[in-house]
Amino acid sequence: MIKSFLKTGIGIATTFMSITFLTSCSNSSLSTDIINGSDMSIKESILNLEIPDSKIQLIGYKTIIIPEDERDEFRAYFGKMEEFVNNKQIFFDEENASYFIMYCPLSDAIIINNGDTLIADSKGYININTTNSKFDNKTTLIGRKKTDNILGTGNCTRTNKYILFKRPLKTHKVNGKTLYYDLGIRNCSTQCSESNKSLVRKILSKINPEQGCENENVSCIENHGGVNCSTAFDINQGRCKFNPNVCMDYNGWGSDCIDGKTINFPGSDCFISILKGHCWNEIPNNN
Repeated sequence: MIKSFLKTGIGIATTFMSITFLTSCSNSSLSTDIINGSDMSIKESILNLEIPDSKIQLIGYKTIIIPEDERDEFRAYFGKMEEFVNNKQIFFDEENASYFIMYCPLSDAIIINNGDTLIADSKGYININTTNSKFDNKTTLIGRKKTDNILGTGNCTRTNKYILFKRPLKTHKVNGKTLYYDLGIRNCSTQCSESNKSLVRKILSKINPEQGCENENVSCIENHGGVNCSTAFDINQGRCKFNPNVCMDYNGWGSDCIDGKTINFPGSDCFISILKGHCWNEIPNNN
């Protein structure tokens, strides 16, 4: 069992309990505000079946809003794509085409459970043979361990070895050997709309339609130490001209290479990186 970090002098508990979370435009509220939990049960059961007997797994889920004016096009394109609708890490609201959900392992996540601090491995697994603790909805997610390519963003407290959220996430659901955490809502079109861009970004987007739109508090580039997730994790789906200065979240399977469209996100470098559990700590708002 990994004992509480308080004994090492890092002071995790006092750090995250004393600071409130910053807000932003890209994750406006919790996923649970808009989704029907029963719709997710089949996908979650599949994920739960793959967990080794000696372990539990921490999984996060992020809800991607599909704007009304993109829904018909999105359903027509992705509704028949097996790589999307049959992906065990994706739940698609096929009836209304109003959102889809991405499940990802919480790589290197740090949780507090019954006073013990435990750290998951790169697949979000925690060995339950090392603890007698019962895992339930009181288990809290307080951050993640730093790696060479994950350094944290402006919405967290960073120490030499750890990235600590300014507000911990409570376990949303326990399903078998899986603990689920709501990573909020991403609205690609709202996030990159003209009204949310600075004057400089508005000018740049006129010159280069591929110019990205990132929130100042939660930057992909910052999280990966000055490079985007494509470079950090050697992910290159192609399709669009590569821009190393922005998050490549628009070079998806059906992309026309214009940033700010939800339909361009699935299959993009950023999309792949999230599913692999690389970028899950980029959570602007979990109020």
